[in-house]
Amino acid sequence: MKTMNLKTLSKLYKNVELFDGRKGYFTAADTGELELLQSALADSTNTGVHLLQAFDIEQLTVGTRVELELSDPRTGLGLLADSFDDVLQFRKGKIQKSRFYLIENAWYSEDENGPAIVDKYLSVLKLVELLGLVAAYLDKDTQQLVFVNNGKFILPVQYVTNDIEQINQDSLSNLMSFFESPIHKEQKLKILEKVICKKYKKTTECTGQPKQDTFS
Repeated sequence: MKTMNLKTLSKLYKNVELFDGRKGYFTAADTGELELLQSALADSTNTGVHLLQAFDIEQLTVGTRVELELSDPRTGLGLLADSFDDVLQFRKGKIQKSRFYLIENAWYSEDENGPAIVDKYLSVLKLVELLGLVAAYLDKDTQQLVFVNNGKFILPVQYVTNDIEQINQDSLSNLMSFFESPIHKEQKLKILEKVICKKYKKTTECTGQPKQDTFS
């Protein structure tokens, strides 16, 4: 039996002919695909792969067409995402990249040549990382930037797929290059911190009590 992880499961996902949501047909083209199917079914609690018809998995053969339902795998394996919004809603999805398989694009997160939104998403994650350097700290559990400047205020990291799609990639790349340059880097980060604090003090007065605004 194969050891199941999301990369291995992605090989199965890509060969499922979906016809109703996450239900679809799978036909093992060779012994390798047959072993993959049997391994996924034998460990369905972790993989989320289920047969929709009565079959003894040991009696399955190459060429047999079966109906499957693809439920969510165990969280530790990664995410089976119907859309990119699911990626953002996954644990810490707005601040760090996770392992995921994107059904609508038939694409695994470690594959090359991903959909255009992935490149933009990775750029946004770099921006969040930069803001984490500027803030007092980035709380990864709550996905919040915490600033302390004559008081304390909290900036939740919030954005959706549509926000990413509207990003001008060239402009964001130029911005990141400016701040990543070692020339006067500390001074530039200090200026950025002041700009952020000034902007959000207009809507959030920094007091001794945490206040919240939204980064998007």
